[in-house]
Amino acid sequence: MKILNCVVIDDDPMSITMLQALINKTEKLALLGAYDDAEKGVTAIIEEHPDVIFIDVEMPKLSGPEIIRNLPYDPAIVIVSGSPDYAAEAFELDVADYLVKPIDNYARFLKSVEKARKAVNTENKKDSKKLFLKVDSTIINLDKADIFYIKALGDYVQLITAQKTYTVKYKMSAIVEKLTSEFVRTHRSYIVNINNIQNIEQLSIEVNGEIIPIGESYKKALLKRIELL
Repeated sequence: MKILNCVVIDDDPMSITMLQALINKTEKLALLGAYDDAEKGVTAIIEEHPDVIFIDVEMPKLSGPEIIRNLPYDPAIVIVSGSPDYAAEAFELDVADYLVKPIDNYARFLKSVEKARKAVNTENKKDSKKLFLKVDSTIINLDKADIFYIKALGDYVQLITAQKTYTVKYKMSAIVEKLTSEFVRTHRSYIVNINNIQNIEQLSIEVNGEIIPIGESYKKALLKRIELL
């Protein structure tokens, strides 16, 4: 079963400590970070693309609902609040669950985890044709079909399109999960759109006039994905 990556955003230190303990106790979850500053939490969401976000409602600078309404993609959301009064507003935002502090009931927490998992599975089935990228201070809405190939550059990746090359802070392994079935990894440092392959040689392929290496361990999977006449 897939491990769900999650982020906590809450200005209450006690709540953060409790959520960290519950998440670390749960094998199905991996905590990417916990933030008592809403703006730092948003930056982490954009850079890390967690599957699940545990988020408070009332916080300085940005409220939970404000953050949820402006997310560049659709993770599973679990609202964490000291009051049940925001429940109606929260569920209008299509959240997975609503937890009332103090969150000290592990069985109840696990129910939220399962609801979040179902929400994540439903979202994955949509197979979105869009990819949202944070480039400097701007969020770019990119059609996946426009991507020729993706290249790893340390902690960054480059997405090469006909119009422009975008360089963003993202892990290669994480971006693979966001791509549609038209993409295949040909090398530890390259992912290509199979619709844009011009030709294939023994150890390389050509995409948009660029020669891209084929790793030996990826070659078999590549050949399975293309249709030979």
